[in-house]
Amino acid sequence: MDRPCTCDRDDCRPCWLYHNDLRYHRLWGGTEPTLLQKAGTFFKAAVRHVADGLKNVSEEQYQQRLAICTDCPEYEPSNTHCRKCGCVIAGNVLAKARWKSEDCPIGRWPNV
Repeated sequence: MDRPCTCDRDDCRPCWLYHNDLRYHRLWGGTEPTLLQKAGTFFKAAVRHVADGLKNVSEEQYQQRLAICTDCPEYEPSNTHCRKCGCVIAGNVLAKARWKSEDCPIGRWPNV
């Protein structure tokens, strides 16, 4: 969605808020998954990780993935999770970016 309304004005307040205020963007865009959807996504990722033998990517690959995530518009820095899939990105054990079996839900970093 490029604009929350049908206007074509450059000074439209709702459009400005949509592009500059994350809370307003979420209200119109509905981009963040629900808690139940986050749990389901994480469960599926955890199952794939276990089936893959709990393999992690190298520290260098992990740092590359983190750098890509922090530049992504779907990254939520306040609690280090992805707004697209809802998974935790950074951390020690539960960081999806560490798991070799996982890839970015919008294709920004491939499964390695």
